[in-house]
Amino acid sequence: MGLALFIPIVLALGESVSMQALTLTLQSMADGPIVWKTMLRSLRKEFRTAPLLGIGCGVVVGLVVYAWRGQMDVVGTIMRAITAPMIIACLLGVAVPSALRVANADPRIAAGPMVLAAADVVTLLFYFGMGARLLGAA
Repeated sequence: MGLALFIPIVLALGESVSMQALTLTLQSMADGPIVWKTMLRSLRKEFRTAPLLGIGCGVVVGLVVYAWRGQMDVVGTIMRAITAPMIIACLLGVAVPSALRVANADPRIAAGPMVLAAADVVTLLFYFGMGARLLGAA
């Protein structure tokens, strides 16, 4: 079974968590001055929740793949390839708007497309890299 079948699921998960983190970060910024304490608190919160989201989603998709195909090598690959990019996507959702704010750019305008593009690239690179390493083919 090819990994290509699961690209939409993997991309959608990465995009959804990055947009959730982005939205929460933008809400915490408001229109006041840069508050480093608030940005660091947001990053810490994402460091705590992102692994749980990644593992939870990886397990759910992995169980579906196992019930459907029964191929443990594919299950393991998909679980790993969902977990790590979701963690990175969450962190991007905090880091990109924060960096734009520090650069005196309006993060409400530019952060969305930048976060989604970065999350997609990271997700696909990690997904196919993990597939090539664990399954021997991308």
